[in-house]
Amino acid sequence: TFSKLRISAGLGLSGTSYTKNYQVLFESDFDPVTGQPKTEPTDITRYSIYRHLMLPVTIGCMLPVTRKIVIVPEFGLLTAYNFPVIIKNKNQKTKETTSYKNAAETAFSLSGIVALNVEYYLTNQVGLTGGVAYTQSLTNLLAIPNSRKTEYTYGAGIGVVFRFNKKTN
Repeated sequence: TFSKLRISAGLGLSGTSYTKNYQVLFESDFDPVTGQPKTEPTDITRYSIYRHLMLPVTIGCMLPVTRKIVIVPEFGLLTAYNFPVIIKNKNQKTKETTSYKNAAETAFSLSGIVALNVEYYLTNQVGLTGGVAYTQSLTNLLAIPNSRKTEYTYGAGIGVVFRFNKKTN
């Protein structure tokens, strides 16, 4: 019935980072006459830091298993503001680090969410919740023409749930 449906919304900040190692030769590393390298390649470690301000909205159906246990499958949309990517390059030889921001990602993105939660009510209004979720981006994350990047995530969480309209017996 309609009374078992619920709409949830939230606000979140997400951050991820990636590290990749490169070996590079700079122009000054080559002999100008022979064109051959004069030195060994330099090891560079690149750190890419992604940050997102997210607004998820989901619709769920509350399926009571017992008086205290409820299963809640949910689906919905997540809109996000994508902050510029922070790139840090660290030269492993000199330990020098250079940083810059890369605005190659789109400012806003849209993703789909599917989740399954289990709630255990300690009282008629307060319970514990835990669940798993899958998120898949629906829009291109790159602002570069003829390029495409989408992301997906798996997640799990625990928390406290409050019911404001459940009558006490």
